[in-house]
Amino acid sequence: MHAPKSLLLLSLLALTHALPFHGYDPSHGVCATNADSPATPYTIHVRCDHDVPQELQGKDIEAAGRTFWIGQNGPMTYCPTTVSNCPPGNKTVLVGLAGMNVEVPGGQRVYVESDGRMGFTQAHSASSPLGSFFDGFGYCAKTHSLMFREKGWLACPYVAKYEIYAEALWTGNYGDCKPLGGLYTKEYIGLGAWQYI
Repeated sequence: MHAPKSLLLLSLLALTHALPFHGYDPSHGVCATNADSPATPYTIHVRCDHDVPQELQGKDIEAAGRTFWIGQNGPMTYCPTTVSNCPPGNKTVLVGLAGMNVEVPGGQRVYVESDGRMGFTQAHSASSPLGSFFDGFGYCAKTHSLMFREKGWLACPYVAKYEIYAEALWTGNYGDCKPLGGLYTKEYIGLGAWQYI
């Protein structure tokens, strides 16, 4: 006796959803990343996909303390008292592949530390921890995803929040990290802040 085709199809579908899937890298056939970047400034968020833990899906990713977080109540920003009209400073906004969309002269850049931690430079400085990478970022236009070295990102628990790490450099030393795949980018019009701190 043969199983009905619909039962076989449902079994196959269930099996594909159960397979591990870390990131949106080309080896999984989802998207080839390249050096292109989103055409406009953007915010970053956790994807709402079956392979991402449900409690993290759709969460904003915010800049604070020169690193990136899930569970941070908005970004940490600064506006000098001598500036009359600073940008709102209530969203973390990126531009290009590795820039913070800020008004401060000289700007701020995004990097990945040698241990995988995603960070950003302080204002008026291009310095970063020894061994950091300013290149390696990629963008998948098909899924609106920010990647690093054609792999996704991880959320690693720290107190009551999650810190963002690049899967490509992760060494497994940060506890119960959860795979996020590519970081979802969402168009944002305007500058994010005078500067992020």
